[in-house]
Amino acid sequence: MSARDIKAKEKSVNIVFLGTGTLVAGTETSEKLHFAMALILYSRARFIVNLLPLLQATTSLKRVVSVLAGGKEGSIDTTDYQGWKVPMHLQRGHAASLVTLSHEALAQKAPDVSLIHDFPGQVKPGITRGTTGAFWFVIRALFKIIGPLVNIPEEESGARHLFLATSARYPAGANRENTAGVPLADEVKVSRGAGGDTGSGCYVIDQYGESAESKVEELLAKMRKDGMVEKVWGHTEAEFLRITGLATVYQLTVLNELHSQFFHYCLMICTTYYSNFPNTAIPNATDLQNQRSPTFSIRPPLRVNDEYYLSLLKSRSIVTKFQSLQSYDT
Repeated sequence: MSARDIKAKEKSVNIVFLGTGTLVAGTETSEKLHFAMALILYSRARFIVNLLPLLQATTSLKRVVSVLAGGKEGSIDTTDYQGWKVPMHLQRGHAASLVTLSHEALAQKAPDVSLIHDFPGQVKPGITRGTTGAFWFVIRALFKIIGPLVNIPEEESGARHLFLATSARYPAGANRENTAGVPLADEVKVSRGAGGDTGSGCYVIDQYGESAESKVEELLAKMRKDGMVEKVWGHTEAEFLRITGLATVYQLTVLNELHSQFFHYCLMICTTYYSNFPNTAIPNATDLQNQRSPTFSIRPPLRVNDEYYLSLLKSRSIVTKFQSLQSYDT
C-alpha cells in the first residue's frame, strides 16, 4: 500500500513501521537510483515524510520505527551516497548512518514524532531474496543450516518490535504528555536518544531495546559537528527534486484546516490568473480540489508564506506539479 492510499483512507496515523531492504547490489532503478539504497534510504525517507502530517494529526502515539542496523553506524562516503562503490564490509555502516541521520533531520522538523532506528539481531532473512551468483548461493545455504540455531524466534522478534513501536520508553522530544505510548513499569526508564540525551525523540536501538553504545554516539556526534545531518538530508531532498520535480519537504506544523482555507485562496488566484490568458486552458476547479485531498493540502514547503504560493501560481507550474506528485506520492 502506498502513502497515497493510506492518506486517502485515513485522517491520522499512529505508527509507521518500515523494514525494506535488500542485499542485491549493482542494480539501477528507472529513477537512476541504486536499487539497494532506494529501498534502504530514499523510499523510507519518502514514505515517512509523506505520512508525517498524518502522524502529527493524531492526538496519541506518534512513532516511526525503521528496522535496519541501528547501532551499526559507520563512516559515510559523501562522494557516493548511493553506495555504488562502497566496499562490502563498509556498506552496512554507510547505510545505517544514512538512515539514522535522516531520522535526525526529520526529528528536527517534527519534534512531536518519535523516530527509532533499530537493529533486529539475527533473524530469519528475507534480505537475500533476489541475489545471484555462487557467493550468495553459499551464503543462503549457510543461513539455512545455521539460522535455526542462532535466529531470534519470529514471535520474540515481533514482541520486541511491538514494544519499540508502542512503549513510552521512546517518547517524542516534544509534546510527549499524551503521545508517549504505553506507560512504563517502575523499573523501566526512558531511553537515551541518539545524541546522548534522555528522551530526545530520535533513537538508535540495538536488538535488546537498549540505546547505542558510546562509540556510536561519539561517531554520530562527530558527524553532526561536520554538518552531516544537513548534508545527508540535502542529498536526499535533491534526489526527490531530481526525480519528481519537487522536494517533498512539508510545513509540518500548519493545521490541516489552515491548509484547506489557504487552498481556496490559491485556487481563486490560480483561476483569476489563468483567465487573463485566453490561449491557456484554465484548470478544472473540481479536479484541482480533488488533487488537494490528500496530495496538495499537506505539501507546503518548510518556509510557508504567501509569496511561495504566489510565485508557484504565477509560474503556471501548479498543474505540472500536481501531475508530477500524483505519480510519485508513494
